[in-house]
Amino acid sequence: MQQIAIATGIPISNNVLTALDEHPCTYTILPVEQIPQSRFQAAIVISPDDCQYLHQSSPYIAILGVCDPTSTARKAMLSAGASHLLSAPLEPVELIHTLQYLEPPFDVDIIGHDLKSPSGIIVSGLSVMQELVASDPILKQLTDDALTAAHRQSDLLDAMLDYYRLYNGNYNFLPVAFSPAEFFETLNTIHTPIMERKGCAFNIIETPVPETILSDQRLLMRIVSALLDNSLKFCTSEDTITLAYQVTDNHFQVTISDTGRQLSIDPSTQQNLFSLRHQFELRMQGERTSVAFNLPFAAIAIQYLGGRLTLQARHDNSSVMIDLPLKIVI
Repeated sequence: MQQIAIATGIPISNNVLTALDEHPCTYTILPVEQIPQSRFQAAIVISPDDCQYLHQSSPYIAILGVCDPTSTARKAMLSAGASHLLSAPLEPVELIHTLQYLEPPFDVDIIGHDLKSPSGIIVSGLSVMQELVASDPILKQLTDDALTAAHRQSDLLDAMLDYYRLYNGNYNFLPVAFSPAEFFETLNTIHTPIMERKGCAFNIIETPVPETILSDQRLLMRIVSALLDNSLKFCTSEDTITLAYQVTDNHFQVTISDTGRQLSIDPSTQQNLFSLRHQFELRMQGERTSVAFNLPFAAIAIQYLGGRLTLQARHDNSSVMIDLPLKIVI
């Protein structure tokens, strides 16, 4: 069920409220400053200032800007970061149509079951084949590559399904106490062979960290893996991927840098790279700035954990930075 925020100050007729009551959603009317403190899928605002505030403080939320149907008003709202426009005064039919547009197009659990079953069989079969062809270098290389691709396909499928679970607030959050050092040792074990097969250098910069921290270890592992996969996509044998991490002031900070294809990242619009709709539109135009669901999945998962994801581009590398509040277990 969608969680909708409505900024105070928007004139709302009884017809609009009735339509919202009949739509499968819950809505809360509150000051715009309080919206980033909760997990809303969409927010309805009426001023470009409110839109810009949410655009900067909650870059993963769908912002529905209510404005006069003039080109000047619409341009101002879009420039402030609105993802959708609604005509003033607010009309029930237009609002519900826009909310339906934001809904996932399928039942996540049903399609997850149907797709994960054959994916698991493929991975299991290739794992057996890997042992059977170990003595043949060519067959072994082909099987290794196929198994890597199968694992990657499975990871992307998980990202796709969990994107919608996170979007709907239905993800089952499982915090556990774990060792950051062991966490990154596992990442190194998983990703180093993948990097080596592509000929990329992979460096992990270690810093002293607490022995144990508390978070959703599985989700965090998938976030970092998705971002590493995103970097690897644009790297060649001449490139280097670097992962650095630290824990300071109860914040877990991870930076992944690569020397692959550089992105032109405007700080005011970088959240577009985290938008699934924007990624789809870029793909239709022939551009490739992300790997399937990787950036949108990582962004919404980090938001779910209460953190923030930012991008930075320099002349010689691009970086993605994760900042997560954590509980340190002593």
